[in-house]
Amino acid sequence: MRSGGAGGMMGTVEWRYRQAIERPKADHRCDRLAAEELSLLLCELADGRSDLGPNTVARLLHRFQEALRRHIHAESLLMEALLAAKAEAREIFQ
Repeated sequence: MRSGGAGGMMGTVEWRYRQAIERPKADHRCDRLAAEELSLLLCELADGRSDLGPNTVARLLHRFQEALRRHIHAESLLMEALLAAKAEAREIFQ
């Protein structure tokens, strides 16, 4: 937990807010890059330019889908918490 100075508590709230926003943004960037790489791989497979086996491709697809599911679930929980706090007129980050 962050502390210190005159803005100690406010700094903590601002830090939490930034973390809550920045983490999904970073996840989105990683997901986009992974999707681009997967797209290139699938195009190479379709053109016969890849020597990856079907099990390897299946694992790559599965891991990509699992990562997306985790990110969607985490964002859904965050949105539910934000909407509940708004409906109850509560502070979001305390």
